[in-house]
Amino acid sequence: MRKIRFISDSTIDLPQELLKKHGIPLVPLRIFMDGKDYLDGVDIKTHQLYEFAQRTKTLPKTSAAHLKDIYALFRQRLEAEEDIIYTGISSELSSTYQSASLVRDQLASEGYDTDRIHLVDSLQLSTGIAQLVLHGVDLREQGLEVSAIAEDMWKFRERICSSFYIDTLEYLHMGGRCSALTLLASNVLRIHPQINVTAGKLVPGDRFRGSLRHSLTQYFDSMVKGRLDTIDPKRLFITHTSEPGIVAEARQLTQELNYFDEIVETYAGATIASHCGPGTLGFIYLLKESN
Repeated sequence: MRKIRFISDSTIDLPQELLKKHGIPLVPLRIFMDGKDYLDGVDIKTHQLYEFAQRTKTLPKTSAAHLKDIYALFRQRLEAEEDIIYTGISSELSSTYQSASLVRDQLASEGYDTDRIHLVDSLQLSTGIAQLVLHGVDLREQGLEVSAIAEDMWKFRERICSSFYIDTLEYLHMGGRCSALTLLASNVLRIHPQINVTAGKLVPGDRFRGSLRHSLTQYFDSMVKGRLDTIDPKRLFITHTSEPGIVAEARQLTQELNYFDEIVETYAGATIASHCGPGTLGFIYLLKESN
């Protein structure tokens, strides 16, 4: 049986130690600012993006992974006699998935056996993608064949619950996703909106009012503590661009439940951070399998 290689993109926000442990290479998305094209996760840090946004009052432009980067990685893995499962950022949020499909077609035209390339649209972003990839890794370790793993991953997507709450609407406003009036009202009333990932899109959810710390408690009670009967305890991600004190409190709240087998804390990369801004925090977990 050939080795099965999982490939994702730089929005997965999985810690480096886990990427190395499971041998997961990433295709970088692109970020353009100050006249230069940067590779997400390679030569730009999140704090640089924030500095640019605050200095210029504009967001840098983000773009899908380049075809040539996907091509190089897919071809390398095929020539190493590996089977490939690729999943990355939702096709509703980026054209990276479509680019991967185009690359597969190109490789087929060059005579490569592209039946060995399996594409799975995650309908997720950030560690929602990570949940899907790690599930695939578990199936690989159980000895399943590549086609069975990919098929299962398509179904497993429905069990991933991703949401986050944000400190400021400024970055959504700069990105054209909220009006100036909404931004003003949010700042005056100290409103921290929740954003949910639904069918691969970003959808507004609850709104929490008060300090960032107070909003964390409300968000946690609503999305985690109040839903334990529906949540699979296997793994929870705390993914954030927030200050250490808030993150420590989020971890403490989850640990005090004494419910999750694994709690993984991750810092969002530059592409994800460009849309949500600093002070963002999310709980990403799995729903129990329905009977």
